Amino acid sequence: MKRYAIFFSFLLLFLVLITPPTTVSLTVAFHKRWALIMTTHPDFQPSLDAWELKETLEAECYYNFDDVRYMTYVDKQDVREAIKTWKSGNTKSDSDDLLFIFIESHGGGYCAEEGVLYGPPDKNLLRDGSRGDPKDEGDEFRETDVKLDFDGDGVLESNVWGGIDECIVVRRESAIPEYYWDDEVKEDLDYLAQNGKYGRLVFLFGGCKFENSSDGCFGGGYIRELSASNRIIITPSDETTLSHGDWTEDGYAYMFFSRPFVEALRPGTQSFQEADISGDGAVSIWEAFRYAWENDVARIDGRETPQLDDNGDSVANSGDGLLAYRTLLITERPKSTDINWDGRVGIIDLSTVAKAWFVGPGHPLWNPWANMPPEDNLIDIYDAGRVGMDWDKKYLDIGWTQPTGTPKMTVYPNQINVPKHQTFSVDVTITDVYDLYCYQFKLYYKTAVLNCTGVSLPSGQRVWKHNPTLLRCRNRQLSA
Repeated sequence: MKRYAIFFSFLLLFLVLITPPTTVSLTVAFHKRWALIMTTHPDFQPSLDAWELKETLEAECYYNFDDVRYMTYVDKQDVREAIKTWKSGNTKSDSDDLLFIFIESHGGGYCAEEGVLYGPPDKNLLRDGSRGDPKDEGDEFRETDVKLDFDGDGVLESNVWGGIDECIVVRRESAIPEYYWDDEVKEDLDYLAQNGKYGRLVFLFGGCKFENSSDGCFGGGYIRELSASNRIIITPSDETTLSHGDWTEDGYAYMFFSRPFVEALRPGTQSFQEADISGDGAVSIWEAFRYAWENDVARIDGRETPQLDDNGDSVANSGDGLLAYRTLLITERPKSTDINWDGRVGIIDLSTVAKAWFVGPGHPLWNPWANMPPEDNLIDIYDAGRVGMDWDKKYLDIGWTQPTGTPKMTVYPNQINVPKHQTFSVDVTITDVYDLYCYQFKLYYKTAVLNCTGVSLPSGQRVWKHNPTLLRCRNRQLSA
């Protein structure tokens, strides 16, 4: 027994010596919390997601936000003024505050699967730079794919490329629709940042396409423009994909992504308990996103891929999640075995316990975060044991880890000679891929040489037929 005690003592000393000090702030540290919730299209009035989010954030028994503004039947000017002139009585947000902006509506952009542009009747307005806005989309599509004349020469050319902007549809009942462009959203959020109106911003655009509606979402297209430091940008789909929703029997609109996201934030519900993967009694923005990811039926069946960016690199679902994991909508951070708050229980957390070993309040080495519930004001074997029980738990991993190898693709045969009317096969093999959620093959051919009369595909795959000389086969799958 004495040997074990000596060994454990040396282990604690070793951990103290080799582990660097914790530099991250372990508190929530928001002075005030504000929420702006808007539905900007009649299809979303009433919105089950928006209304329940409002009720949840206003509840005095838990979140009790300082101000929640709920807006419906708005025009574009209302939306932009609400974002830029963030007010509640005589108070204003500042650089110590948390802002949560939630917008539900339809959206405009390019749907790659359908080969269709959604948005304003004049589709030329979707051209990047066509409205006097900065050209920031890059070369995304060919003129012949999107049926837009990027260079203005009156001819649709396959070797001329351009970008497509996205927009949020804003319509007050029967009024003519207005369009809140991605560049304008960026301008308004940058105004808040430049004027010290928030310390952290959560922006969720929950656009979607209902049955028989003429607008989609394409929310991932906002990531490039809106990504910045201390911002968490969340959308239900990527830049060229529709997102989806439905109505309840009572006529409330809801989205397949936003519904579980909001449910995860509601304390006392089964969804809240399941979303709290860290077990600290609170649900962070990351945990709500992860829960929505796992319960979004449109993602599960391959129709949409939710996006999150919180590291400011303008690329969604790539090294993201830590800032969202550290973003709670309550005023105080609960304790958990992830003491260092880095999304993983491991050596740094155990070292934090070791550095405060057997001390209590008032001691220079006292660290309240290492005193696990139920708190006894003493750092001891119980606290180390709690960390040990959760050892190597990872809270940020849902399949976004980058592959360690380089993907390889081989085509066999490279050349084939067949008689007329004979069917031929080409095998394409892809190896060293960590997580393949989508693939697309394009076959270009000269109609003067080859007449393609049919393509046979396995179950679950499709041919895009909007261009008769271009075959696109795509199957969206994601292994979580």
